[in-house]
Amino acid sequence: YFSKTLDVKPNDINAMNNKGLALFNAGKLDESAKVLWEVVKKNPKDPTYWDQIGIVWAKLGKGKDATKAMEIKDALKSGDTEKANKLAKKFDVEIK
Repeated sequence: YFSKTLDVKPNDINAMNNKGLALFNAGKLDESAKVLWEVVKKNPKDPTYWDQIGIVWAKLGKGKDATKAMEIKDALKSGDTEKANKLAKKFDVEIK
């Protein structure tokens, strides 16, 4: 379903996010990480997306990246965009 939506609306961030979560729930962690990373890059200001990619990275054994993603999520949730942006530079992502 999400893939069909993305065929029609390739930039539909909600469909992309749902596809990434469906892949995660199906145990397809590498594919999930790719999709959810695209979601983060399209909307880096949303702490939920950082949380989701952090969980996937943790499951993939990428502890340092997962921890950094959670730190970015926490900074965004507390309204500290400057701190989040500094942390996100590790991933070549700019939070405006």
